[in-house]
Amino acid sequence: MAQCVNRLCLDDNQAPLLLPGDLPLTDEALTNEFTRLLPGNWGPVLSEADGPNSRADALDQGSAPFRDVGGAARRAARAVFFGSAPGRALRGLDRRQIHLAVTLPGQGVSAYNEAIDEMTGALYYLYRADDRYFFHSEENLNKVAIDRAANLPEPQVHREIVRRLQTARRRSNFIVLEPEGQAPEAEEVRLAALHPRFTLPTRQAETDYARPEALRILGEVRPGVPRIRRNTLLFLAARSDDLRALANETRRFLAWSSIISGETRIPNLEGQRLNEANKALRDADSEVNSALVRAYNRTLAPVQLNPQQAEYELNETRIEPGSEGEIFSQAFQTLKESETVNEVISPRALLRLLETHLWAPPNAATHQDKGQLWNMLTSYVYMPRLLDASALEGCLRQGVEASAFGLADAYDSESGRYLNLRFGPAASEAVGGTGEIRPGLLVPAALAIAQIEADRAAARERPGAAGVADPSAVIYPPGGYGQ
Repeated sequence: MAQCVNRLCLDDNQAPLLLPGDLPLTDEALTNEFTRLLPGNWGPVLSEADGPNSRADALDQGSAPFRDVGGAARRAARAVFFGSAPGRALRGLDRRQIHLAVTLPGQGVSAYNEAIDEMTGALYYLYRADDRYFFHSEENLNKVAIDRAANLPEPQVHREIVRRLQTARRRSNFIVLEPEGQAPEAEEVRLAALHPRFTLPTRQAETDYARPEALRILGEVRPGVPRIRRNTLLFLAARSDDLRALANETRRFLAWSSIISGETRIPNLEGQRLNEANKALRDADSEVNSALVRAYNRTLAPVQLNPQQAEYELNETRIEPGSEGEIFSQAFQTLKESETVNEVISPRALLRLLETHLWAPPNAATHQDKGQLWNMLTSYVYMPRLLDASALEGCLRQGVEASAFGLADAYDSESGRYLNLRFGPAASEAVGGTGEIRPGLLVPAALAIAQIEADRAAARERPGAAGVADPSAVIYPPGGYGQ
């Protein structure tokens, strides 16, 4: 006690009443006496509770009401320290006891109440249990996690989100874009998740970062290289509020991960505290996975309203919630259900497309190279968006079987004949099925029938030719005509 009084006299303490909140924790002689019988290392506790560079002092310096009462946070922290000795039936002090330990006659308690609230969130070694406050020689891991989460740089958070999107990518036609946003050309439809920097607005007043980025990627494979196959690219994006919630959960996960492992892990973490930290990490990991699905729940599909103008818009569609980790598959299912992506196309629909864009007057209906047709379908955004080449090959096979059009290997301009022409139900077997576009020509039904009828007429004129039945009843051989 003599040392305490001597310290207060040296500090010129003029208070009419000696209180626990007056006793400094920065005097080495005093702190050695205070802590010599306490188990554990209390040095870090004293460093954050008192002193010019302590966390409690930082709270005082940031608040005029705290400074007006001589440092509300530091005085309250000193009082709590003296009530924190382990082994007591009731450890720590409640607010009323803290008030008694720090409040001088004539002072109010509002500044101290506010200081206690701020200390609860800012001091690593301060605990609260059953409305009682006490210091412990081991950090409060929840506070460490909160503090580390708040100080994580945004690029690190974004890298973790991108990593998780990459993990959720189960198929080759799902891609995750890096900040530079480059997507290679491809013949099959791909769903590209935009980088977390590029979000859709949640409110009308917010800036739309996603659409300009998506349109930029749609226009070029990389800077200076225009994209050719623009009808194979779709985008997955998050709204700003949802991305913000995802980032917060990601920060919490990264913070707990850094507590348990890595260069900044807390040493000597064991027993119950280690179990609690591992549980918090598992919970944070699960919350990030759920938040990822909730955030990336918007698709952007390019549309071209005027085929004569290279101007594009992006239709936004909300994805119905699905299983965790199935974010891309659920998005693709939504796109198929809305017919934004087509796994099949009917021969009738293909004919309408050809008649609208290729065979419309004054253009005559003539054969169409299959490869050029596929290039047109994958390049022009106003065309139907087919999932992959098998959708077109399946349509061609059905069209031949239904006599909607024919297929040929090539056209001989000298003879004016189609080589290996297939047309009709039996000939569909010769079309086959494949996941890629095979060379060949799509032949209008009128031209296919004209060649077949010419072959029949020539056959009838040959010596010994037998009569030919009604053409509609003829089964054309799978090998084709015109060999």
